[in-house]
Amino acid sequence: MGFRVRKSIKIMPGVRMTFSPSGVSTSIGVRGARVTRGANGRITRTIGIPGSGISHTSTIRPASGRSTRRTVQTYAPVPPVGPNLFSPSYEKDFHKAKRLDTIQEYQRVITLYPEARISGSFLLALKLVEEKQYPLALQALENIWTVNDKIDSDPLFRKYLGLKGFEVGIAEGVVAALNLNRDAIGLLLAETLQSQNQLERAIEVVEDLYPTQTTALSLADLYVSAKRWSDVIEISNGILNVDDATCLLLIYRGIAFRETGYLDAAKESFKEALKSKKRAMVVRHRGHAERALTYMAEGKSGYALKEVEKIMAENPEDEGVKLILSALKVESPKIQNLANNEYTNESTSNTEEVGLPDADWYPDPMNTDELRFWNGTEWTEYVSNDGVVEEKPL
Repeated sequence: MGFRVRKSIKIMPGVRMTFSPSGVSTSIGVRGARVTRGANGRITRTIGIPGSGISHTSTIRPASGRSTRRTVQTYAPVPPVGPNLFSPSYEKDFHKAKRLDTIQEYQRVITLYPEARISGSFLLALKLVEEKQYPLALQALENIWTVNDKIDSDPLFRKYLGLKGFEVGIAEGVVAALNLNRDAIGLLLAETLQSQNQLERAIEVVEDLYPTQTTALSLADLYVSAKRWSDVIEISNGILNVDDATCLLLIYRGIAFRETGYLDAAKESFKEALKSKKRAMVVRHRGHAERALTYMAEGKSGYALKEVEKIMAENPEDEGVKLILSALKVESPKIQNLANNEYTNESTSNTEEVGLPDADWYPDPMNTDELRFWNGTEWTEYVSNDGVVEEKPL
């Protein structure tokens, strides 16, 4: 049937941990919907009822291969594990703490037994997340990372956690399926650090991981956030558009070229990224939005508007559209009416409650640029001069 019931808790803004019979997973993406591409080419779509924990997964495209015969692979359930009569005391105490599942119990076994440091700290981090104690959860993950060279060989970790399936969102629209090991914990730590705006520390963690396409994409995402444009260009050199991950890498490459003034090179990167409509919608929309900003940097508002129309044709509620439309000061009734229906009314109702002005472009309060974008609650990093939009943090 494809239906399943899962317990899901939010780790930090944009990061979510899910518990299911098959293990623990972490993902970043749109609430209620996700598209995942497997290493074998299989694409699945998950649509859920937000807040219910109920979702349905269906296969959009089967695994690629020369044979058309469907192969069904089944997995035997992992039997429950636990200490036996001859197990050491630290394992018995750890198993007890795992069964009681309290912050105090995890802290106790971590303090008493060095052997329980890695596994105890990981479960402690999950519990602290559940209790919304995010800074302490980050400390627990950092506590693991100080001995990261021992994660994969740790006896308790291998026995009680190492067989768990794990998914970590490494960038917008892309989720990687991994075994719960050193690299998976490193990526989770990096995503958590990024959500807390500790970018340089997150980059340091990912640069220490085994080099794969997954780590390359995570690094590129972090480099973009840190505005390390030369690093983005270097890590994406020679990339071809073969899946969602490489498509997003090409988009990041285009952003880096645009931000360093190479607009023609940026457009070539976006052209390669957007040549296939088979990529995930959220990834393609990011590409169209970034290409629109590139056209705006050239003063080509008409071309930018066409990119916006491509996004709105599939998703009129895209959150990035209003920003671009406002910068363009669009006169097209078709687009403007959509923008007003989907955004202005909602923004007005929200701002009436708190007495704040509508989201729009206003004279820059810093007096360094002509206009700065107000998102309805606070000033953003986006400024406009003579119709050209760029980022200038406050």
